Amino acid sequence: MMLPPHSTRAPLPPLYQPGTGHRAPNTGLVARRSRGRRIPGIALFAVVAACTSDPVNWTDPSSRGAIESASPTQHPAGTLQLPANACPNSLAIARMSATELHATWWQFDNFGKTHLAVARSSDEGASWSAPELADTRDRARARCSYPPPAVAADSATGYVHLAYFLQSREGAGVWYTHSMDRGANWHPATALIFGDATAHSSIAADGWLLAVVYQAPQAPSRQIWLTLSRDAGHSFERPLMVTREALQVAEPGVSLEDRTISVTWTERSQGVLADRIVTREGVVSIDSKPARSSQLGTH
Repeated sequence: MMLPPHSTRAPLPPLYQPGTGHRAPNTGLVARRSRGRRIPGIALFAVVAACTSDPVNWTDPSSRGAIESASPTQHPAGTLQLPANACPNSLAIARMSATELHATWWQFDNFGKTHLAVARSSDEGASWSAPELADTRDRARARCSYPPPAVAADSATGYVHLAYFLQSREGAGVWYTHSMDRGANWHPATALIFGDATAHSSIAADGWLLAVVYQAPQAPSRQIWLTLSRDAGHSFERPLMVTREALQVAEPGVSLEDRTISVTWTERSQGVLADRIVTREGVVSIDSKPARSSQLGTH
């Protein structure tokens, strides 16, 4: 079930800023696409950055292997039977509690449009609710061409978060939506970044702190970016590039506990045939005035 915009209101955390809810962290690239004119993103960022601290204090990347993270696909589906029109290998499952699971997958209709489906189990996967559709805005009609969606479920807030690549009526890119009532209703989606290149994403939540990582959906640059929210997805900060542009990177992943964040990806250096898994860890700073997209005037 889809909610009309802003039909419900979240309890306000200390850092919540009224008026910024459901705004995309539009970079200069997003603004150029949506407004048709160039915006000096570097100059704007310099002004904002001068007034704020770094949102993440990073360590150096390590290729010794990725830490174990709470990947949604680690949790069993139990008796969940996907419909015949579900896309193979698109299922992702996240755990909210010892017994509560939330699942999401892609499925297509008779016209070839792809829909984002969700379901909930309150008994460790022994039974599941009837599937609901969280996003039906696909315009590509390419059936199962999208990467699997990413899902996170947080017991502290009762929120369920989704991140996914979609070619929607409003534009192609990485999108985000959430449910404030354990998957019963879903808010209209927010664009995290626009771009036509298919992009994988990952998402993690710990209370009010939310982290989304994704491939840049613009070719040829496909680097891994991170976007943070400190109010459970009601607004997002300016995205950060986690990887280095000289490398070929893919398969982003993220885990979050307290303020400790770990981003993983696979990369291939020039002249090297085998991929390697790389981990970069950091601590999210406590910032009362983080740089937000609304400060850049790009929405």
